Amino acid sequence: MVDGKGIEIPVRRLTRASDFAALESATLVHFVVVSGDEAARAIAAEFETYLIERADTWSNLSDSERMSSDETAFEFVRRLEQLGCVVCSGVDQAELRFDDDPSQTRGWHVGCVVISKLDDEAPFATVTNG
Repeated sequence: MVDGKGIEIPVRRLTRASDFAALESATLVHFVVVSGDEAARAIAAEFETYLIERADTWSNLSDSERMSSDETAFEFVRRLEQLGCVVCSGVDQAELRFDDDPSQTRGWHVGCVVISKLDDEAPFATVTNG
């Protein structure tokens, strides 16, 4: 983020496969694991890999393939819920600069997927550089 402080992205719990549609507007998605045991962290790593690979092919998918992809992604949410975790996501506008030239700062939609134990669930996620 431009000022180095980061941004707070409002997030809400994913409760159905169609909730993944909100992430479609994001230029980039930040993935955060706040808490969870080793089994949850292993599933979270698989989930992150799935979302990265999915982003690479998303624009080439038909509507039915996108729905199927959302269902597959939501299966990770269900697996994490069985381990006492919650999965939240959100998208917000941020001013980002990817080099040292301030004239290159632009507004981007930044998404965030947050995995935490129920006790650690928060209404927002803070995304920072580094």
